[in-house]
Amino acid sequence: MRQIEICLLGPFAVTINGAPVTTFEYAKVRALLAYLAVEAHRPHPRAELATLLWPDQPERSARGSLSQALMTLRNALGDKAADRPVLLSDTQSVRLDPQGASNLDVTQFLGLLRASDAHPHHSWRVCTPCAERLQQAMQVYRGHFLADIAVADNAAFEEWVTLQREHLLQRALGALERLTERAQWRGAYGEAIAYAQRQIALDPLLEAPQRVLMRLLASNGEGTAALARYRQTQTMLAHELAAEPEKATTTLFDQIRAGNVDSLQPPQAPFVVPALPTPLVGRTAELRAVCARLQDGNARAVTIIGTGGIGKTRLALEAAHTLRYNFEDGVYVVELAALNDATLVVDAIAQALGVKERPGQRISATTRDYLRAKHVLLVLDNFEPGVDAAPGLSELLAACPTLTVLVTSRTPL
Repeated sequence: MRQIEICLLGPFAVTINGAPVTTFEYAKVRALLAYLAVEAHRPHPRAELATLLWPDQPERSARGSLSQALMTLRNALGDKAADRPVLLSDTQSVRLDPQGASNLDVTQFLGLLRASDAHPHHSWRVCTPCAERLQQAMQVYRGHFLADIAVADNAAFEEWVTLQREHLLQRALGALERLTERAQWRGAYGEAIAYAQRQIALDPLLEAPQRVLMRLLASNGEGTAALARYRQTQTMLAHELAAEPEKATTTLFDQIRAGNVDSLQPPQAPFVVPALPTPLVGRTAELRAVCARLQDGNARAVTIIGTGGIGKTRLALEAAHTLRYNFEDGVYVVELAALNDATLVVDAIAQALGVKERPGQRISATTRDYLRAKHVLLVLDNFEPGVDAAPGLSELLAACPTLTVLVTSRTPL
């Protein structure tokens, strides 16, 4: 079965079953395919296409040029020998079969971004599936839309290309901005720097990404490189626009030059979890299962059950470290082994969170208020008050819709 891949982001490329197609005779044939592929949601009158691509020719001559271009396309795409042609046409209109065997990189790129936009997560910064979608989208985005196709003296087509190119560029820059911020929030400065550099490569004249890169370099201990980035930006703006850097850019330069870089780092989510003494050995499957459940939006409470000494705490701590950056407002371990009173569980949680009692309000109510809008993972270790404390925990979960709890216990709750 024929599978056609049409790539318009970056250099124009078409493959059939993985083999490159190189039989497009001239730019307007490629332009015609690009237009039909992007605008595949509707049929296009032949007169409209003829005017779009051959505006300077008389109508009859333009329609003849269109027919010749369509014949070239059919031959290049292998339609004549195919059971089902990709190019659908009659005497009045032309379109690409929307249900056909062709895939368009533009459609794939936008589909990944829309899926990320529509995903019901607490925050895109801690959403692994959305980060993967954004990364996939930026792999698809090889460069500017129709980067190597120019149709001379054709204002209408060039206007269409410009609008598409700008829209897709802004979507790509938005995806890179999110990926940059997410990587910085996770402390992955090398990754964040790479994303910021790609933003700059796509649109060097935007100063906001230049400032982001300067902050990242300075925060990563590369102050000299950050200052050099400013000077490169200053030179480029003077050469391209006869302009000076924006005040925010100059202020940032002065701040980095003065060595005031601590304030450039974003606040980190609290991580109140003991360090891991040794690597976890032989529990890969269990760790994967626990982490998967904790990331499942339908599983608000996960319990690791077992007799004493089998490694419940060690597994829970490993899960907490693994998911450190999956909870925007922090990960906390609450040690309950010393408790012999179920009513003190919420007090222990409040102490771990640093919540202070308010005058005239019970600590349980204060803790609920604090956690109500927080995206937090609580690891309740040695939850041996057992069934007596379970109702209080259930009330806390019911009042705090973005709270997740991992419990270790000898008995089911």
